[in-house]
Formats: sequence, structure tokens, C-alpha cells
Amino acid sequence: IEKAYAEGGFRARGIPRKAFFKMMFEGMKENFKKEAQAKELETAVTTLVKHVPEMAASGHRASLVKSLAPDQRVEVFRDMIWQVRESSCDLLLPDCVAIEGHDVADARPLIYAPNESANVILMPITSRRVLLGSRHALPSGLPPALNKMFAKCSYEFFVSRERTHEFEELVTEIGQVTKSFMDAKVSEGLANVFKKETG
Repeated sequence: IEKAYAEGGFRARGIPRKAFFKMMFEGMKENFKKEAQAKELETAVTTLVKHVPEMAASGHRASLVKSLAPDQRVEVFRDMIWQVRESSCDLLLPDCVAIEGHDVADARPLIYAPNESANVILMPITSRRVLLGSRHALPSGLPPALNKMFAKCSYEFFVSRERTHEFEELVTEIGQVTKSFMDAKVSEGLANVFKKETG
């Protein structure tokens, strides 16, 4: 399996090693022995990965044609209580722009939060100000580890006004939430391909 992953160009195609291994082990459990089936699966995965960017772009364009702001999302935001809060320290701007969650453990990029579960939204609007939205009463203060939340929810980078020791340490947090979410989705997608191919 290690050799197939290394030689098959799966990393270059955007398939995480963990997801590939999970799929192959599931295949082994299902008596996935025939080489012909393995080749079919590899072709299906390759086709899927090649077409994912275009499918995503196409879906995004179709969504924007309907509305620049999805009605259900606007409705959720409209019903929230909003306030601009001052931060006692400089803030990061995550590449996802806004996050949802109360603390480090449950923080996620806002785009990953389904409408029905979006409760607390945080978005830096300056290096010391945050737009805070809440479905219920507003929290008394900002989360103490807000910058860590922003860093974990960033996908590839965050922006800061100054380069500080604290911010440099937070670089290692980048992508923790987004990459685990994407890994889970890729695993789910590959599992679906596998089921279809092995039927």
C-alpha cells in the first residue's frame, strides 16, 4: 500500500496518505483482491480528483448566479445579536476570514458551520476589533485563546500587523481544523467511490 501511494502520484493529486490507507484497508477487509478491480478503483479516484476543482468551481458559480448571499445564511445572520468588541491584544486575520465557535475545542471556519448550528461568530475587522455575533445573549468577553482559534481555523496562512513571538508560535496551529475536516471529507468521498466500484 505504501508503494502504491508513493508510485501512484496520489499525493500530487491531493489525496491525503491517511485517506488512501483507510480506503485500501477497507478494501482489504472486503476481500478486495482482484487487480482489475484495483485498477478500476485507481482510475475512478484519479478521475474524481482531476474533476473536483472544476466541480467545486462550477458549484460556486451556480450558487453565485442564484444569489451573492444565500438566503438561509442571511436569515441566520439577521436573527443574531451583533456587536463590535475591542481586543486587549493584536489579532490575527485568518485566511477563512470568519470563524464559528465558543473556544479552541469547538472553533471552525464559518463556512464549515451548518446554518442550524452556527451560534457564535467571530470576525476580526481591524487588528484590535472583532465583530461578534451570537444566536443567544452575547458572551461577556472575547475568548481568551482567540488568536489560537483563528490560527487553527486558517487553511494555509494568517495575516498579522506585526511579527511577534506569540504569532510565530501559532504558525504551527495553521490548518489543524481545516485539514482534518478536508481529510474527513476526502475519506468519505473515497469510501463512496470504493463502494460504487466494488458494489
